[in-house]
Amino acid sequence: MKNKVSKLSIKSNMILLIVLYVLMPLFIALIILSVLLQKNMSSNIRESYQMMFQQKADKIDNVIEIANYSSSAFITDDKNLALLRTMYESGNAYERNRAQTQLIGVLQKDQVSVLTGFSGEVFLLTKNGKLLSSNASYEVPDEYYDSDWYEDAVEFGQFPYWDMGINRFLAEVLNGKEDAFTFGRIVQKYKNQNLGLLLVRIPQKVFWNDVKEQGFRKGSMVMMSEDGRILSGVEAQSQAEQALTVLRDMNLSALKTDEFLGSKYAGSSYCMATRLSSNNAILLYMGDYDLIFERPLKISKTTMFFMVLITIAIMASVIKVSNYITKPINNLVKNMQFIEQSDSQLKAGKHGFREILELENSFRRARERIQKLIEDVRAETEQKEKAYYEALQAQINPHFLFNTLNAIQWKAALNDDTEVSGMLSDLSVLLYETYDHSSELGTIGQSMVVLDAYVKIMKVRFSDRVSFFYTVQDGLEECLIPRFCLQPLVENSFLHGMTHVEDGLIVLRVEQVEDHIELTLTDNGRGAEKQTPDTLLTADQVPKKYKITGIGLSNIHKRVQALFGEGYGLEIDPSVEIGFRITLKIPKIMKGET
Repeated sequence: MKNKVSKLSIKSNMILLIVLYVLMPLFIALIILSVLLQKNMSSNIRESYQMMFQQKADKIDNVIEIANYSSSAFITDDKNLALLRTMYESGNAYERNRAQTQLIGVLQKDQVSVLTGFSGEVFLLTKNGKLLSSNASYEVPDEYYDSDWYEDAVEFGQFPYWDMGINRFLAEVLNGKEDAFTFGRIVQKYKNQNLGLLLVRIPQKVFWNDVKEQGFRKGSMVMMSEDGRILSGVEAQSQAEQALTVLRDMNLSALKTDEFLGSKYAGSSYCMATRLSSNNAILLYMGDYDLIFERPLKISKTTMFFMVLITIAIMASVIKVSNYITKPINNLVKNMQFIEQSDSQLKAGKHGFREILELENSFRRARERIQKLIEDVRAETEQKEKAYYEALQAQINPHFLFNTLNAIQWKAALNDDTEVSGMLSDLSVLLYETYDHSSELGTIGQSMVVLDAYVKIMKVRFSDRVSFFYTVQDGLEECLIPRFCLQPLVENSFLHGMTHVEDGLIVLRVEQVEDHIELTLTDNGRGAEKQTPDTLLTADQVPKKYKITGIGLSNIHKRVQALFGEGYGLEIDPSVEIGFRITLKIPKIMKGET
């Protein structure tokens, strides 16, 4: 059964576990607490507002009932009716004026004794175009007879008829404000005659005069009929339109007497409504939802702010503690990663736990033993490689030496000429290079000198049938190359490719490609068979016809790879259809860098 290994570090796992099992539950608990607190405060505010609204509705009901009682007493009093008949029918101007004065006194008495508690006012609109108040008489134009509110009030008869048109009429006559709501009642008819219209005006301030809650006062309160007529003053036409929209959308017309309805409306308003028992009108309150419930929202935001601060503080503490706990472990892990670097030093932690220190000491002792073993293996490997290089070079040298001696012997037998001295001079250069084991590497410039001596010897054998050219890119003469590795390549072209060629051409090009050097040899000889390129470079033994060159190429390839790695060596180009092309790839190492 395989053990499960986490992809995260100890520190990351520790932080993750603390977040999952400490911070997340704490965060969720705080969120739940904040939601419950906000919900509880919102409920308390909602209940408080509903209570204030119900109290205000009860008071308005009481005020309207008092006004109804006062107006009923006036229109049913026989003395008042007699005074009205006298004012209309008497032929004596004195009696008419006296009757008018007495009616003004009655209005003043009712206003002072009954309506003064809420600053109400009472008026009498007579048939002869006068408006009587509690302290004066006003002449009014006859146009009001044709107004809608007057016709509707007459139609309602002795029942109170509420209309803002009456309020506007009084404001025009009295040159006052419209911040009131008014109703009118027909004075009892005598002999099918309308004796006048009693008007009672209630100031708008009864909506707010005893409300201390500033948030509640910032809302608006409207009284309207179930058919959508605004019965109280509004600050702007938009307020009236909003009230009518709420009436329609919340179906307030279906409210029963003293029934209450309160809810959030259109996302930004909080509305409360009830039907008044005194006049069957609908009282509507409209307030800003965000303003009303501002305190719970602030508390919620404050809670969230402290939650973020607490989270940041806890995370900082967690990271600090996790660093303290995991730093010794990370230091041990880094020391273990240095095990392959023999020259690296183990880093001792500034603090740690007893178990970690014991583990570090054990690991340090084990590492020292491992380093000693690595050094022993490295020394043994270097010795084996050196012996292998010497064996390869010793294998290469005899082949060249014997071939050269055979060429000199053949030339001497053919023609006793002074050219032999030149050949011997070139041979001395080759022999010196062959037996010089002071360094494994030489410069490209030195290799070109040796190669030139070898080519001169070979051209004696092949006469003018073979031409040899070479080019070296500027700046590469001082680059290092394994000694005596170019001669086998040229030898392969001479002996294998040029045997049956009349106009032979061998070209060597030395150039830098990216960060390495490529030495490419190309000839127009017979070329290699299709199945032999890889064999020439890897096989220890080759067919007999490649005996001279095959061993040399294979040894050179192995020698270069042993020195520089498997990424370097010889590469035969099999795409060449005529002739032969082989490339020696070595790293660029300048003289003095090794």
